[in-house]
Amino acid sequence: MAQLLNFTSGGEVMERTSTFNDFFMAKRSFDVQFYLLFSQAILVKLMFVVFAKGARAIVDKKAWKKQFIALNKRTWTAMGVDFGDDETWYQAALFNFPLSFHHLVGGLLCVPSVFGVPGISKEVAFALARHGALFETAWEFQDIVTRFYQFIFKENWRKLNPPGLLKILAIHHACGMCAVIPMNLYFGNSVLYHESIFLLQGAAGISIGSQSYAYTLDLKKDSDVFKYKILSLIVLAVILYTRVFRFFSLGLELATLMYGSNFAIFALAMAASSLMSIFNVLLLLDALKKFRKAIYIGFVPEPKCIKVN
Repeated sequence: MAQLLNFTSGGEVMERTSTFNDFFMAKRSFDVQFYLLFSQAILVKLMFVVFAKGARAIVDKKAWKKQFIALNKRTWTAMGVDFGDDETWYQAALFNFPLSFHHLVGGLLCVPSVFGVPGISKEVAFALARHGALFETAWEFQDIVTRFYQFIFKENWRKLNPPGLLKILAIHHACGMCAVIPMNLYFGNSVLYHESIFLLQGAAGISIGSQSYAYTLDLKKDSDVFKYKILSLIVLAVILYTRVFRFFSLGLELATLMYGSNFAIFALAMAASSLMSIFNVLLLLDALKKFRKAIYIGFVPEPKCIKVN
């Protein structure tokens, strides 16, 4: 590192070191926060492209491919989303793999702040949590840009962006896009804020990952039926705690904190929380429906839906 800096003046070296430190520590300033948002959005986009291609190469060889697509189709259809042709449905199903990983990473970045990790200082823990929050917003930002690109340049943009999906994404994305950077700036050192990011992203990662794995099980086998029931229970428990019980209690604590400190951020956060509450209801209803079918019927789809030729 010292050799790389031999041709720069002392002032330039100090400036570069300071800038790197600002980015690493997710400095609570508009310029650093926006730069991190754009750079993370590029990283997330590349990650999703690579993961989706890798997932397709694996799923194409699996006997449960048709079942996996059919069950993902059923889930989205129940939410009012219709992608039309089989290829677009397949792309939507594969999307769950990088999405689950992405949310798990964002949630894990908040762990040092929420729980404490030996060897990691509070300052670094807080910085990692701010990165975790931005990681979520980065996905939302690149998703919005991607859909604008599809609208302008793709002839099949309607299939890729059905109205039902756009409504769900509008509710979801509005929360992060409106609230994360202001929260990072004004409450970036709040453990309560970090816990909210940990719960929301962690819940999404666990739920999406568990559901994707459940959709690969051979539900003609008793052992896999048992696994499906356990996974359905886990998803429901995670959603109930993170998106209902703790969501409201934590929201009340955060609201009390923000109301006395910054009313503008309080109003913005309340609007975002209200939208997220709608999204949480959709997730809860879906989890309840799957759990009920898994427990009382044995498995979600009828036999004909899981038949693999």
